[in-house]
Amino acid sequence: MSHKTIAIIGAGIAGALLARQLADAGIQVEVFEKSRGTGGRLASTRLGDHSVDLGAPYLEAHSPEFKLWLEQQVSQQHLHHWQPKRSDFQRQARPEQRYYVGNNRLSALTRQWLSQGPIQLHTQVRVGRVTRYESGVYLYDDTEQPLGIFDLAVIATPAPQAIPLLTEIPAWQQLAHEITPDICWLHALQFADENHAEHRPSGLAVDLIEGHHPILQRAIRNSSKPGCEGPESWVLHARSDWSEQYVDADKEWIAEQLQQAFFELIGNKPETSHSRTHRWLYSLNGTVNLDQPYLLAQEQGIAVCGDWLLNQQQEHQLQGYSASWLSALSLAKQLIQASK
Repeated sequence: MSHKTIAIIGAGIAGALLARQLADAGIQVEVFEKSRGTGGRLASTRLGDHSVDLGAPYLEAHSPEFKLWLEQQVSQQHLHHWQPKRSDFQRQARPEQRYYVGNNRLSALTRQWLSQGPIQLHTQVRVGRVTRYESGVYLYDDTEQPLGIFDLAVIATPAPQAIPLLTEIPAWQQLAHEITPDICWLHALQFADENHAEHRPSGLAVDLIEGHHPILQRAIRNSSKPGCEGPESWVLHARSDWSEQYVDADKEWIAEQLQQAFFELIGNKPETSHSRTHRWLYSLNGTVNLDQPYLLAQEQGIAVCGDWLLNQQQEHQLQGYSASWLSALSLAKQLIQASK
């Protein structure tokens, strides 16, 4: 079945990559994103005059195929290599490892895909309902205002956000109900320092700290990434069990706890110029581990893609970005073949 017009709900890595692939194949695509910007769990935020990654801190090659694709993004200057000095929370050195980071921020990757026409991007639009009629698939926002009629609607959101959009296919809705994503509190902070990144108020010689800690999952020196100029900045990821325990806690209290844990780690308390605290309710998705990396119902005109459909090889990342990548590319291939 050929799909001439396709709506994609969600502008994270799965939705944005799918949109780019379909648009390059000549298919008319509209993307609907509830947030102000694109990227989903590749989100970034401003600390003063500089950006930090507020979602996934980096991309990592989980498979030879994904590594090849990441290297292609590097050759096209969409991504950069980053090889941070690593340690655990007991200050024991860890082997160096290569990661992939964005041009100043990872969300620039999805912004690049969606800014090159002919994709219509609608931000700050929350899709509330997807309904199939004889004339096509109708999208409505959360106030029941119509958003358009399409041949196919692709839901590229975390599983809990997909549930209300899957009323046309109860079996898929039940699959989404089975997913319980991890929760993650994050705290980003920038130290007051006029000498910028050359001076390190933290006193730490490492850029990435991971391992066993009662509160923290990892700490990332964001200012050490390629293209990230400015004062020293860190992003602190809380453990998922700790985040779940304090999921509804006051944001200022969360900030105090994460800062205190970090200051105890470094043994001093530098002056902080800017900070930001964020709660990811859907940081790392569980998975239903399907035989194929997407769902497609031609008769209903509805498809689903995203990391929660696939078994993830490594579950220590903030998000299953390699699973999102595979899901989006696989669905794009199927839809492009059907359009010929």
